[in-house]
Amino acid sequence: MLKIIKNKTGSTMLVMTFLVLASILIISLSLGAIVVNSLKIGATQVHSTKAFFAAEAGAERILWEIRKNNIDPGEGAGGDFCGVGPSYFCFFNNTDGTLNACNDPCPVGKFKKQQLSNNSTYNIKFEYNAAETILTSYGSFEDVNRVIELKY
Repeated sequence: MLKIIKNKTGSTMLVMTFLVLASILIISLSLGAIVVNSLKIGATQVHSTKAFFAAEAGAERILWEIRKNNIDPGEGAGGDFCGVGPSYFCFFNNTDGTLNACNDPCPVGKFKKQQLSNNSTYNIKFEYNAAETILTSYGSFEDVNRVIELKY
């Protein structure tokens, strides 16, 4: 051991080996942090897309109800859907997501979300005034929320 310390060539080689290994470790840890961060961003993007499509499904659903089933938030009792506004459309807890009747209003804070097959959910809020009807579809998946607003 004393020979290595006294030998300048051996000590230089030992220091160089240590520096090379330290450099490789720093580069590896940096790349690992970049990969982990990219994976988190990718997962958030997937959740965001599912939440957006849930909000879009809610918007399409309410437009279908308005056009095909003649459920219009602007023509209910008192000038808006179920006579309560702003409010949310309520859904029964069955698989086809039938809307509740107007005699069972769903005021803010008491609404039920409609769950889709991929575990994303949506709920639809409406506001009505003399000038326009505003429908807001809220989509969510896990901890991500997205919103689509319709005005007519």
